[in-house]
Amino acid sequence: MSKCLLCGSQLNSSLSLDFLMNFKPYQQPVICKKCQRQFKRILSHHCCKDCCRAGNFKGKLCQDCRRWRRLTGKRFQNYSLYLYNSMMSEYMRRYKFMGDYRLRHVFQNQFSRFVEDQKRMIVPIPIHRGTYQQRGFNQVKGLLKQIPITDCLTTMSVQKSVPQSHKSRTDRLQLRQPFQFVSRYRDDIKGKDVAIVDDVYTTGTTIRHAAQLLKQAGAKSVIGITLAR
Repeated sequence: MSKCLLCGSQLNSSLSLDFLMNFKPYQQPVICKKCQRQFKRILSHHCCKDCCRAGNFKGKLCQDCRRWRRLTGKRFQNYSLYLYNSMMSEYMRRYKFMGDYRLRHVFQNQFSRFVEDQKRMIVPIPIHRGTYQQRGFNQVKGLLKQIPITDCLTTMSVQKSVPQSHKSRTDRLQLRQPFQFVSRYRDDIKGKDVAIVDDVYTTGTTIRHAAQLLKQAGAKSVIGITLAR
């Protein structure tokens, strides 16, 4: 028997009769049911209609998205699957900041299917070269299992002075354009519906900067997809 990647408990891999009768491909679980229950899905009827922030907004926008509408005069649609609660925070700490690449398997299949279902060109948020050298992988790409992606964005600088996770909300909102568009992809992007994929939506600044570049490059429409909000 294998062990849960998060808590180390033994996994029960026995198959139910209902599962066998459905003739679906079997996927070995990587975390236990107790850990699974601590990740909370965002309900489409109980969140902001623009950014997927969980809450009883009654089909309206959260305060953040109202502010973005006032600043930009435009709507930006972001879809997130999970609430960024204490369990997701711990998951991200171990996956991103401690570099446990095995943890990509926790959400990889589900997240990849959701992204593919949008039927759009997929552009992952890039990470700094220094971050990649330290971590050894791009955490966003790790969540996308064998999906065609377009690496048309790169970071402006080689090394972050302060990690994004350490910045205050005010600092995040004042973030200058951190990306640049790779010009050789201009013909590929032009006229396409694009999905920018990131791991976590916090203030929305990062993903909106990326969307701005893709629209300037000629994308027909741009949405955001993140694992957590």
